[in-house]
Amino acid sequence: MEEDILTALAGIRTPLLDSFMTLVSATAYYIIALAPALYLYTKPGRRAGIPRLLISIGLAGIIIMAMKETMLYPRPCFTLPVGVGECYDPQESFPSGHTAIAFTPLPYLAGTPAFIPYAIYATLVGLSRLYLGAHYPHDVLAGMLIGLAIGWLGRTIGKKQKRSAQEV
Repeated sequence: MEEDILTALAGIRTPLLDSFMTLVSATAYYIIALAPALYLYTKPGRRAGIPRLLISIGLAGIIIMAMKETMLYPRPCFTLPVGVGECYDPQESFPSGHTAIAFTPLPYLAGTPAFIPYAIYATLVGLSRLYLGAHYPHDVLAGMLIGLAIGWLGRTIGKKQKRSAQEV
């Protein structure tokens, strides 16, 4: 079934879509940390969340890299006739780091006007990883869940610390 999804995506390729998905994927790491942090900075009541957000993104990256190094799951662009451009790190498919990092900020943006546009962007990052042949669907799903869990944990810990400080 996963191979069918990747084959279907390969069937809709166009030069414009190739360029767009490559751009989304290539700029992901810059936009992922910068956009949510800048948004939170514009909201005085949420500025305290910026360090936790950046720590959460870093933690997600560390966890993903550790999982990739121990799982050694092959990328579809090395095992199937799919993929756009060069295929890197043949044994580092699971889980999707781009997707995990993209979804980590979402809990920090919950309840703000930035949530929906950023959720669309994070989803596009995950779709770009499938379209480019860098990941299987389960890699992207795992990355999404890991990112959301780490983001939620970081935001929840921050809220509890804030309440504890107010009680003192």
